[in-house]
Amino acid sequence: MTKHKDNCFFWGIAAALSFSSFLVGVEPVVNGSRAVAEWSVLVNMQADNNLVDACEINIQDMEYAFKIGSVDGRVNMLVQIDKPRDKNTWRYKITKGGRIDAGTLIGHEMGYDPVADVVESVQWMKNNFPANHYMLVLSNHGGGVRRLVDMESLLFGEPFKGIFYDDSQSSYLTIPMVGQAISQCKAILGKNLDCLGCDACLMQMAEVCYEVKDCVDFSVASQEVESFYGWPYSKFLIPLLSAPTTSASVLAQSIVQNYDKYYKPIPSEKYYTLSAVRENCMADLKNNIDQVVAAVNVCKKFNATATKSMVKAARASSLKFYDTDFIDLASFYLALYGGAKSIDDFDLRKPTTSPKPRPSSKPKPKPGSTSVVVLSDYQKSLNSLKTLLSVGIQKINTAVSFNVTGSANSRAKGISIYFPTKNPFNGYSQLAFAKQGLWLKFIQDYK
Repeated sequence: MTKHKDNCFFWGIAAALSFSSFLVGVEPVVNGSRAVAEWSVLVNMQADNNLVDACEINIQDMEYAFKIGSVDGRVNMLVQIDKPRDKNTWRYKITKGGRIDAGTLIGHEMGYDPVADVVESVQWMKNNFPANHYMLVLSNHGGGVRRLVDMESLLFGEPFKGIFYDDSQSSYLTIPMVGQAISQCKAILGKNLDCLGCDACLMQMAEVCYEVKDCVDFSVASQEVESFYGWPYSKFLIPLLSAPTTSASVLAQSIVQNYDKYYKPIPSEKYYTLSAVRENCMADLKNNIDQVVAAVNVCKKFNATATKSMVKAARASSLKFYDTDFIDLASFYLALYGGAKSIDDFDLRKPTTSPKPRPSSKPKPKPGSTSVVVLSDYQKSLNSLKTLLSVGIQKINTAVSFNVTGSANSRAKGISIYFPTKNPFNGYSQLAFAKQGLWLKFIQDYK
């Protein structure tokens, strides 16, 4: 079922002529001579798949924003797009009059090296459209870190995971490759990306955020699958054009809140989610996750059966998404806290050996003395676990700066995590989050 490159010369000419009909001019590309804008926003669209029509609608939505918005040159809106059966890498700048060519690479097709496709697009942005702030949006199908047997699995010959899928080349970015690309982008810019957006499904995960934590200030993405048409770009571009000095935090908030305003009135769109994550909080959150895992391991030493039942029950009652191996981290923490809290004191103190004979008469308390509750080691470990879970909820709330959901996903708090009911797929061990923490061993133990 794999699609192959189409070498028809006439199709390439026809596609170029057809698509160029949208252009209203050509942007001269002169390195190093541009005025510095406040924002350069680049949407890198991998549309060599069934999303090409949706991407075209997105570009038209950007054009609409610039047509009616206040355009003074302080916001550069840029697009790089790959299209089916087309050998060019199209590059545009959106202007008051529409899209103009801004350095299209004729005969250079995306997909052969998806890391380079991302890195070179940021180099193009930096060289030709310098700004005080930079945002990169990856627009495509997304799969987070999931393992799911579906059409994409059959097409690409392995579990569908990652982003930036190119049907012609059967290529995509794994999450470690995303990390590599964004690290190189940071080197080009000489600083962190102010915002990294994923206009794609299922990408707002602890594992994905952790992979780019040292190279990005804010990540904007969805825990759940997105609508076919993705982000409503004009809804946040018009406010940005009116206030070009907007900070990264405010822009991330605007993207999230306007996504909510757009989809909330649509009755069928009750599962949507979108959140903005402060990447400088991810190391601290990951440390808390490791501490929670370590605390569960201590509980397990005192009562393995009860602890395993508690963890499995918490996982079962957590909020799950389209891929049910993805659960909302906060909902898991809350469920695990409830499980630890609900274990009965009688069960905690129930002796594991034959009890001592009961004294014939109850000893009288000494005058002025108070009764003392003696906690079992297991209950002490559960109390320690509950403390760490409470701290963890606070850390999630701090990391997630803005979060919106449809009515069906109201329990979603902005960050998902991978917790399968079977063995994790082999590629999961290659993630920085798995390599540097305790979560991989935890999900192996409690599958």
